[in-house]
Amino acid sequence: MSDTEEKKMSEEPLKAEGDGEDQVDAKVFDQNNDLIQESHEAEFLCYNPSTKSGHTVYTCKGADEQGLWEGERRYNEFFKLHEKLLQGWPGIPVPSLPPKKAIGNKHQQFINERRFYLERFLKKVSAFNFVLNSQEFNIFSRPQGDIDKQLTSMRKPTTPELVEKYRFVLKIEEQMYTPLIKDKLDNQCKEFLHFSKQIVPLLKALVKAIALFSQNKSQCIQDNKNFMAMLDKYEELNLANYVEGNEEKMVFGNKQSEDTENVKEQVAQMCDNLKNPYFNLYHWCKGELLDIEAVTNSLTQRDKIQEKIGKTQKKKISTQGDLENITTGRKTVKTLFKNQNDTGTMVNKIELTDKEIESLQQLHDLLTIYLGETIIPPFKERRLNIYSKIVQQFNVMQINNAHQIASFWSHILQNPNIQNANEEVKTAA
Repeated sequence: MSDTEEKKMSEEPLKAEGDGEDQVDAKVFDQNNDLIQESHEAEFLCYNPSTKSGHTVYTCKGADEQGLWEGERRYNEFFKLHEKLLQGWPGIPVPSLPPKKAIGNKHQQFINERRFYLERFLKKVSAFNFVLNSQEFNIFSRPQGDIDKQLTSMRKPTTPELVEKYRFVLKIEEQMYTPLIKDKLDNQCKEFLHFSKQIVPLLKALVKAIALFSQNKSQCIQDNKNFMAMLDKYEELNLANYVEGNEEKMVFGNKQSEDTENVKEQVAQMCDNLKNPYFNLYHWCKGELLDIEAVTNSLTQRDKIQEKIGKTQKKKISTQGDLENITTGRKTVKTLFKNQNDTGTMVNKIELTDKEIESLQQLHDLLTIYLGETIIPPFKERRLNIYSKIVQQFNVMQINNAHQIASFWSHILQNPNIQNANEEVKTAA
């Protein structure tokens, strides 16, 4: 495939289901992925979707600390990986996947678009080196058997294990941060979560609207081609009769004029050069939605840890109350069948609860610092850069389209028959 053909494929507009193969390509954006590609992202690809044993598989390749890897993967294996990453790395903004689709997942349009977003997922994961080289991802990239079974067999990490792991990979010592700084970062996390819950429904509506605009624009570009073909046919069937076969009086049908051939070439060139500016806008907005959902999910998981701290503290207080009642000899419904022999177990339970609360608080602090300091500020800045680029790109494509159309019709106005018609109108007036 030539560079011209490949570029044309990448810019082909979205089509409605059933309208043929949609050309969603990995080069949908000039800068790939989300308009600002990091150097490491170029090493990750998902391509060549094909059907094997009734399932769609995608050839995937990438690189990690062990070197290059490559293999065929199903969407369900991506989904299971994502599920396990959320479980093994709670509070980390694991990149989002496109959702499951029970009906219509065999359409070529859907498969091609899913392929693009699976590749995007791999590229986004590569930004988190500790996730890329995790046990979960290693099972996905270098499986020693059934990926689903291997991932399913992995146990959920304990809170102390998460604290130890996060301190190591995030390189954060939460005790070095003052309560004032922690409160500031905590508020930043809460504010962004509140914002994201408001913006996600808006983005979902925007994605649907832009998809419709894209389809309409695609049809409009096709209508240009159809309209020019209709004018040419009109001259051939109707105008030829009016001018008694004198082709010199035609605009498009003068076969004796070299300029006529140039006009037909310009028609084809103009139609080929018209681009759908909503296509990239659609994928930008959909990518924006996936990215915000990933951060929102991590902030929600952080809040669940705080909720768990509250519930664990209530259990501790309840156990302490029971212990006090037994020690003082007071009988309650809860302590009716308990005696002094049970106090040792209850004291041990309180001690374990204290350790759990301490670990949960440490985990919450680690995530608060990481999300509030490392994730949210650059995320906001990056969104602004990407938005500025996509608006610039949209404007350039709109201007280029207008230039293509204006140049073509300006040339048509130079046709002698049209100019003579203008003179006749002036004379008649």
